[in-house]
Amino acid sequence: MSKGITPVIAIILLLLITISMVGFGFVFFQRTAQTATQAGDQQLTQQINQIGSQPRIESAAGNKVVIRNMGSAQLTTSNIIFFADNTIKQFSGPASLAPGSVGEYTLQDFVAEGTAILKVSSVGFADTITGNPKSCRNIKTNGKSTGDGVYTIYPYGTSMGVYCDMTTDGGGWTLVLLNSPYATPPKPTWDQVVNSNNIQGTMTNGIANGFDQFLGVKYWNVLGSTMRVEVGSNPTTINHRATYTFSLDTANNYALNMLNEAIQINTGGTASSGMYSYHAANNYQLTTYDADHDVNSGNCATYYGNTAWWYGSCWSGSFWGGGDSGGYTNNPYWTGSASEYFSWGAIWIR
Repeated sequence: MSKGITPVIAIILLLLITISMVGFGFVFFQRTAQTATQAGDQQLTQQINQIGSQPRIESAAGNKVVIRNMGSAQLTTSNIIFFADNTIKQFSGPASLAPGSVGEYTLQDFVAEGTAILKVSSVGFADTITGNPKSCRNIKTNGKSTGDGVYTIYPYGTSMGVYCDMTTDGGGWTLVLLNSPYATPPKPTWDQVVNSNNIQGTMTNGIANGFDQFLGVKYWNVLGSTMRVEVGSNPTTINHRATYTFSLDTANNYALNMLNEAIQINTGGTASSGMYSYHAANNYQLTTYDADHDVNSGNCATYYGNTAWWYGSCWSGSFWGGGDSGGYTNNPYWTGSASEYFSWGAIWIR
């Protein structure tokens, strides 16, 4: 609402929560700075007196926001708008708040972390949010990195342990898929491949030979828009590395979208990854052993040790190879299904 809006429209309460970088899971709001001028404060007071209700954010945890009515009149939810991630958010909570009372509101499909501004009408005051990081990039950007290793992030408000690469190409990379020489790859169901952090082994043992991982794909878009794909003998001996602008199509069984390939390392063989040239190029969907979305007459996941992948018919560069069964080796393939496989492979997002 701008200052030029008529007094009648100005009666409507506009509560804007504008987020710097999306990410869900902030723990508390704390008033840190009064930004209005004295004239602005006087205007705010006049407007508050007009509408008779004055909301204040008491706290927030995940997608739960607690508001207190500091005014002298009842505050109704019809006069509250939550704006976040550049979108007006649907929410549920008390239909009204009496003067002095508090109410908890649940925002739907809300991912938030960073700095926010609270405004009443068009003038008011700034609130800074100290938020939990939603990605390794947030940790790096906020100066909280202590080097490569395991960190806790809060995508969609849920705490989750992930491995962060804080050194390569500026750092801030979140590991989402890993096939190390660890013996057993994850074999997630559809629900698990979407919602869970599927880990075999122990993350604290390191990415060289400590665990295999397939992070739930519902988190991937939240973590960033740049994907780094790499394979080699180990994390320090890389034979292929490429980066892409990427996204997953959540409405199309998390089909891959990968653009702007940038080859960073290529020691021989095929420069482009099969993940890019085959799976993403054909817009293939994610398949698990209990959810068949490939174009094969059967279920490709069941052919290769029940491992989940963006199979076509079936693969040209699956990071699980043949899984731990069948005639193919359990190694990350850069491309094809014959010879371009390696001992170690990882996919990162920033």
